Amino acid sequence: MRREDIDQAFKDSLVLYKGKPAFCYGTYDDDEHIRIMDLTTRDVKIAVFKMAYVAPPPGRIGYVNTPYGCIYVSRRPIRQWKIGLSRGCVYLDSTLFGIDDGEAEMIRAEMAVCRSSYLAPALAGDYPSFTQALEQSTKTGKAVAFDRMLAIHRGKIYYRAIVVGKIVDKKPVFDKAYTYLSAHLEGNYCESLRTLRV
Repeated sequence: MRREDIDQAFKDSLVLYKGKPAFCYGTYDDDEHIRIMDLTTRDVKIAVFKMAYVAPPPGRIGYVNTPYGCIYVSRRPIRQWKIGLSRGCVYLDSTLFGIDDGEAEMIRAEMAVCRSSYLAPALAGDYPSFTQALEQSTKTGKAVAFDRMLAIHRGKIYYRAIVVGKIVDKKPVFDKAYTYLSAHLEGNYCESLRTLRV
């Protein structure tokens, strides 16, 4: 691939490099190397570019846990020739669960440029179990996601921005209209999402 084509497709975007979330700054001196930042470690390095090493993130982002609470992040379709996630195509839902305005602005700014280390576990599908999320939410008073689509906050269960159930005796109880969501807890759903640990 030519250097211009690599930059067109990957520069300033979030990709998976060898299966790990990384922010690609673009090519480095030639068409065989790219400069990336590993989102997990925040290390910036020069890496070998091969199409087999670089892939787009999974289709759904979903809830992202932060120290301030969790937020729902989705893709917004825009016309551009990017393979990864980039500025403009990442949308933060308004469900910022009691996060104060200053923290919310900081999170929005970081997510908008796709360099947030908070995105790494979400893209990998790495969430706490329901029990761990409940303990953490109870202790901190913050919202905690236990799945790409489900979060706990103040004794309620949220599916995206909708209250779909509550916690009764430390167990999830879905409202009648949302009982089908129990499949998320039983592992009977789309294989691209991980099986939840309860």
